[in-house]
Amino acid sequence: MKNPHLLELGFSVLAQVLTKHPSDMPLFVSPGVVQKCLCVVRGGLEHQQPAVFYQAMDTLTPLLSKNYLLTPIPFDDLGDLVTKATTHVWADLGQRSGTKRGQGDRHMRVEQTHKCMEMLSSCVKLCLECAGDHSLCESSFAVPDMDDQSGSSSEKFAHTVLAAVDDMGIPLMMLSWERGDSPEWYIQCLNLLADLDDLDTMATSELLYKLLTAGFLTSLLELKQRFNSGILTRSIGKVLSLLLICCQSKGLLPSNMDMPGRFTLDGLDWKVADLQEVFGGSVLPQSVVESYLLLLYIDLQLENRILSPEQLAAMAQATVDHQCAVDQLSPLAQKHFIYLLAYVCVAGSCNISCIISNGVGSVARLMEGRMEDWYTHNPVLLHWVFLDPILAGTCRHSVLLAFLTHANKEEVVDLLCVENNRNTDQNAFLQLAQGQAFMMALLRILTSGSIDVVSKAMLMCETLFGYRSDITEVSLGADTSHNVQQKDARWEDFDVLFEKVSESVAKIFLKSCPESEDHNLTSLLCVLLMLCEVRPQCSVDVKVIYHVLNTLGGKSEGLSTEVKRVCLLVILATLSTLHGTREQANHPPVCTMVCQHDGFLGHLQACLDGRYGDEIFSIATDILTGILSYPDVKCSVPLELELTRLYTIVTQCSGSRHTASVGLLGAVYRTGLSHGAISLTGRLDEGQYRALHIYLQQLCLQESEVSSAAVSCMVALLKYLLDECPELGCELVSQPWNLTLLDVILDISDVPLTDHQVQLITMLVESKETCTQLQHYDGLVEKLVTVMNQGQNHGSHGNSRLAQLLLKKFQSKLTAEECVVLRKIGSCASAFSVNVPQEV
Repeated sequence: MKNPHLLELGFSVLAQVLTKHPSDMPLFVSPGVVQKCLCVVRGGLEHQQPAVFYQAMDTLTPLLSKNYLLTPIPFDDLGDLVTKATTHVWADLGQRSGTKRGQGDRHMRVEQTHKCMEMLSSCVKLCLECAGDHSLCESSFAVPDMDDQSGSSSEKFAHTVLAAVDDMGIPLMMLSWERGDSPEWYIQCLNLLADLDDLDTMATSELLYKLLTAGFLTSLLELKQRFNSGILTRSIGKVLSLLLICCQSKGLLPSNMDMPGRFTLDGLDWKVADLQEVFGGSVLPQSVVESYLLLLYIDLQLENRILSPEQLAAMAQATVDHQCAVDQLSPLAQKHFIYLLAYVCVAGSCNISCIISNGVGSVARLMEGRMEDWYTHNPVLLHWVFLDPILAGTCRHSVLLAFLTHANKEEVVDLLCVENNRNTDQNAFLQLAQGQAFMMALLRILTSGSIDVVSKAMLMCETLFGYRSDITEVSLGADTSHNVQQKDARWEDFDVLFEKVSESVAKIFLKSCPESEDHNLTSLLCVLLMLCEVRPQCSVDVKVIYHVLNTLGGKSEGLSTEVKRVCLLVILATLSTLHGTREQANHPPVCTMVCQHDGFLGHLQACLDGRYGDEIFSIATDILTGILSYPDVKCSVPLELELTRLYTIVTQCSGSRHTASVGLLGAVYRTGLSHGAISLTGRLDEGQYRALHIYLQQLCLQESEVSSAAVSCMVALLKYLLDECPELGCELVSQPWNLTLLDVILDISDVPLTDHQVQLITMLVESKETCTQLQHYDGLVEKLVTVMNQGQNHGSHGNSRLAQLLLKKFQSKLTAEECVVLRKIGSCASAFSVNVPQEV
């Protein structure tokens, strides 16, 4: 039939027949007739004319009844029809929600949404009727008591219905919520939500939470005020109870209280938007005041800003002045009121005295009591206690501890998400990062907190130190006198914190903090290391080094691996290996103290022997490398080092053990195989030197951490061989493969070149054979000059020497511009009184 009007009339008649048919009488004589009826309905739902579609949906609604459908119920077919219907309604109404239409069209949309919600309600009731009755979804030919394997089941249909309600039904309901003109429509929607909870509590809880975040709680209250209907009020009360239970399951309300039993709709006769005027007028019953505070408490946690911060502040003042004193509220209402104050203070960047002129003392006394009575797990409260010095000064540590106790690591990461907050006007994180009080509270937690809490506190430290360093060095801009003063003030914060951390570490070592455990010690030592990296002027206190040496040099077998690792890292920091330059290193007396501690040297020897694993071996190797950088230092018990074993590790191992060993091998050759800190055994033959040179060349070509260590090691090795075995040294320096190595280094290296790279290139250029090869290696000298030009603002002694060498040996090969560049770089040499080196 192609006439849409006749189709509409036909579906209308069929819908009337189905609706008025007695429920206790059979409607269909066979499953085949059921399928034919469903096929007709499917055709109507697929029709292009809206009138035919909606009439077909009216026909489907009464079909969704256990009494009308024969067993086995065709749940698959019903699910397909429900999906088609809701998808079509959403496409017809939801996607056109933003268009301007007349009053008649808006009324029609409400009616069409009503039809969809009525169909979904019938679906939910059918699911409830069929729940647990497996006979309804068995095949006619199935063995009794065997579940149908075709996928046609009430459970599958229930999932389809829940998905339809969640994806399209509830959004449609919310689009038409403000346009409803009869309590019956709202009753139907609310009853649908109540039935959904009976069907699947967990899925309904997630759906209700979405409604909560959309401000549905306040909408329910306004709905009660629009219609004076007892039936509607009871439906609202039932859904409101479900919403409060949902808030408990999501942690927005205490889970150990009967919240629905504590909350009543009686007396809630005003909109939330009008509370500022209402609370400032006549005195309300205390139960009404507390109910409104509960609603605001939930909405504020969900960031449903129904009232502005100014309105909330006025309401808080009116609560104290006209309603009841803070200490007269119930404990739960006091908690809600304190969170309201916290939210207003954070939003307005002010303290509590600016919000309520009366009642400050009552709030202060309340916050001095049990924190569990007023604490709300929300970053807003955490921000408040560090922004408001009037009330929160005594409870900062306890609030931060509570936050870290209840928060998971994802919440901590969200709180510290600097990139999302950097450009906002209210950058609460920046305010926390600039406050020394926050750092001091964090320090207390690190000193005595549990493993879980300390791990999250360390996550805060890592981010805060990095961010504070950024805002100190970057955000202040140029070094004007004003900015220099600000930088100095911020560095003073670091210095104070460094001193406090050092004191705490010393107390733990002296057993003055009985509540502290190994994880507290390691976390504080890690904070010291982070501060040393952020603030290079900070150096680990000698007392801390003394305690660390005694700890490692005593009964170290009883220490955990983590304590050993962090203590060794502290020693490593004192030797400046982590900081890169000798200017940043501690003075040799500290190194001397390390090298004269027999107990520590014994432990370091055990680490170098590989007794505690690869990671400890790597740190110990770096420590020895740092010791060898001081030529005049001697160990009271020289550390035994076998050169052939070190050669084997360098050429055969991998990972951190390998990288550290490459660095140590370079340090050993820089000493000329003679140093007061080590007792060196074993020597390499010429074949091993050639193999080592080839292996180091390969490492130099890698874009990894080991590449830098390999370049340094190769420089030390070649210098040693040129002095001790000149013939072999000259042979290795003049290998043709070195030019390819030089070419790749220039390609993969950052600008400017490192000192070790410059030294290696200088050694190659000093060789006669290499110079001859360079003359015929197309473009390599030019590439070297280009790289040096790019990094000329970072000129150094080594760069100057290399520039003068290139001018002397390749001036005829260079352009005038390239010669100017080299003369500019080479002019720095006079400042160092450096002569151009002789050829090898």
